[in-house]
Amino acid sequence: MATITVETTKQDGSVETDTVTVEPGHYNYKGVVDAIITHRYPGPEMDAINNNYLDDPTNEQYISEREEMKAWRRSAKEIALELFPDK
Repeated sequence: MATITVETTKQDGSVETDTVTVEPGHYNYKGVVDAIITHRYPGPEMDAINNNYLDDPTNEQYISEREEMKAWRRSAKEIALELFPDK
């Protein structure tokens, strides 16, 4: 089992720290990306954000939620790439 500390800067400039656990056998690029993403956005929550946005892509709240999720996904991939540069 591996533990990764993820620091993110929020839109208001504050820094948030999350501790993410990667299960044994999954400490690789894909496993780290999946662990970080699902730590913040488990499947049902991610589905709800995407479905809300698709239902009303002009709703500011839905746009904001989706943009935050996309930023978290990008961060997850950047962190995994730092750990596994030869992915």
